Amino acid sequence: MRRADLAFATLLVPLDYLALLVAASFAYSLRFAPWLTEYIPVQFALTYREYIMTAMIVASMYLVVFALSGLYVVRPKGGILQEVLRVGISSSAAMALILAIAFFSRELFDSRFIILAAWGLAILFVSATRIATRFLQKALRLFGFDVTSLVVIGKTKTSQNLLQTLALHPSWGYRVVLNIPHFTADAEKKLRTLRREGRIDGLLLANPDASREEVLATKTFSDNEHLSFLYSADLFAGSTLRPITHSFGDSPVIEVPKTPLDGWGAIYKRLFDIVGALFLIIISLPLQMLVAIALFIEQPGDIFFRTLPNGKIVTRVGQH
Repeated sequence: MRRADLAFATLLVPLDYLALLVAASFAYSLRFAPWLTEYIPVQFALTYREYIMTAMIVASMYLVVFALSGLYVVRPKGGILQEVLRVGISSSAAMALILAIAFFSRELFDSRFIILAAWGLAILFVSATRIATRFLQKALRLFGFDVTSLVVIGKTKTSQNLLQTLALHPSWGYRVVLNIPHFTADAEKKLRTLRREGRIDGLLLANPDASREEVLATKTFSDNEHLSFLYSADLFAGSTLRPITHSFGDSPVIEVPKTPLDGWGAIYKRLFDIVGALFLIIISLPLQMLVAIALFIEQPGDIFFRTLPNGKIVTRVGQH
């Protein structure tokens, strides 16, 4: 799971919210345009402040519908047109829900023009925001950002097709740095060195004739070295839960997720860690103060642990 994919998926939430508010403001402004009021006089007394406060609540409801519709998945399926279509369907569903709530609560809005304009402009602005985000992500990949460096294992017809396809589409965010025929002991040493140097991010197994032992060894190595693991679709037959399917030209490729904490699961866990840590720090602060005072009395000096004592670097074991 590339961090940039997760960052862009997270960024879409505030961008969509802002686009919805802009659409609502634009719809309100259009209603008071001279060319419209000349033919359809304004017959309601809703101030802009009251209107925008309501629009903020409505925009939040839109985001809930968007999330339930799968518009915030980390890796959206399909192209831009499919995403625009999903935005249109989700926006229509959100507006239908809002109108139903307004009808049953008897809080009907007097301006049908603003409702229709806000609905159409919301689809337009949200779609434009997402298209711009997609183009920005692809542009960053062309300049070397958000790129996964792959080692393709296998020198077969499938692997050669993948190499050619990935070379022709750098905006997909994959760069092949090495192509080896098999995952051998010598290859494992070389790959471990490349990993330590930060030159590879994932393995792509594209050898349909690979033995079961080679497949398992490759998968185990990717897990131990925290590398992404992808394989051509004809290698396994659904041997993993929640696979991520890619289409590199004519070659279907499947990525094996490392953990359920990929994607939005990582965001939820991070938020829980931050909120939980702050809560525990606050309630344990008096005890921490007493411990700090006791440590200082027992041995005067710095009460905080430092990783650079006396200028010497301390080696810490963990993920590289």
